[in-house]
Amino acid sequence: MVAKQAATLDVLSAGRFSLGVGIGWSAEEFAALGVPFAGHGRRAEEYLAAMRVLWSEDPASCAGEFTRFDAIRGNPKPLRGGRLPVVVGGDSDAALHRAVTLADGWYGFGFPAADVRRASPSSPRSAPGTVALSTS
Repeated sequence: MVAKQAATLDVLSAGRFSLGVGIGWSAEEFAALGVPFAGHGRRAEEYLAAMRVLWSEDPASCAGEFTRFDAIRGNPKPLRGGRLPVVVGGDSDAALHRAVTLADGWYGFGFPAADVRRASPSSPRSAPGTVALSTS
C-alpha cells in the first residue's frame, strides 16, 4: 500500500516526490499494532527492498522473512525509471548506516553534522558523497 501511495504521489507531483521513512523507537507503538518490536530494523529494511521491487519490476516478486508476493503488478510506477528517492530519518548510528547503504538521503536530529563521518560506513551502492544529509 505504501509503495503504491508513494508512486502515486510521485506521478501527481511530476516526479518531485521523495519518500521519508523512519523505523520507530517505541516498543509500545509496535505492541499496540500487534507487531513484535524485535527485528523492527530488519523488517523496515525488507519493506524498503520490497517497495523498490514493486517500483521497478513488472510483474514483481519478493520472498523474505516479512514480505511475500509473487508476480503481482503494482501501478503506477515512479516517473524516474522505477526509482523513487528515499530519505531515512533517525538519530542513531543504525539510522545513518541505513541511509548510507539503503537510501538516497538522511534526515538527522540531535546528531551534529560534524559527527556524521564517524558513523557513516562506505556505501556499497553509491560513490562517497552521494547521500543527501539534512540535520536540525
